[in-house]
Amino acid sequence: MAKPLLLTAEHAATFHEAALLVLERTGIYLNHAEAEHLLLEAGAAKDDSGRILIPRNLVEEALEKASPQIQLYDRNGKEAILMGKGRTYFGPGSDALYNFDLQTRELRLSVLADVTNNVRLADALGFDFMMSMALPEDVNHDKLYSVVFAEMLKNTTKPMVVTSTTVEDIQRNHEIAAIVRGGKENLRKKPLWLAYIEPISPLIFDERCTDRLLYCAEQRIPF
Repeated sequence: MAKPLLLTAEHAATFHEAALLVLERTGIYLNHAEAEHLLLEAGAAKDDSGRILIPRNLVEEALEKASPQIQLYDRNGKEAILMGKGRTYFGPGSDALYNFDLQTRELRLSVLADVTNNVRLADALGFDFMMSMALPEDVNHDKLYSVVFAEMLKNTTKPMVVTSTTVEDIQRNHEIAAIVRGGKENLRKKPLWLAYIEPISPLIFDERCTDRLLYCAEQRIPF
């Protein structure tokens, strides 16, 4: 039987070195004045095309300052997931536009009831963390992500990975989680969720993404 292909320490070091070179020589497009100022002030540079070039020493300094582990707690305040080197956890996905209706056996647009049912099922199956598994079309778009987050909280005690599109979504989720935990300071000490935030590939950080990154950093929300 063929041995599984695993990433060795040497392979990981090669990938890391390549990433450092890309950030240093190619850089990122950053459409955010405050974040650009912070990076340039810290030692980054801006090339003629407007890309922000991030030197390796700045990346390595940031990695050294980052916590090697993050403890997530469940809704009741009990230790649930310790994220760190060598630790793996499993959970479902998020934001499915369509769900398979168990009653009609047809594929249809997702609704809020799918979040309820999917989270209860995934919880019963023993997943370590929860995601929504549905982006319901029967919820107003301006409150969509906070309504989904609240529905998840009502139907599982597991820690959560939560999506968003704007900093206002993150702020509302922060308020909801703080109510559950009894205040923002208690939430900071015992986080029960982390924010799922992605830049635009390749190497583009738009205003919405960066707003959320900065807010999470300021409020000590894992992301």
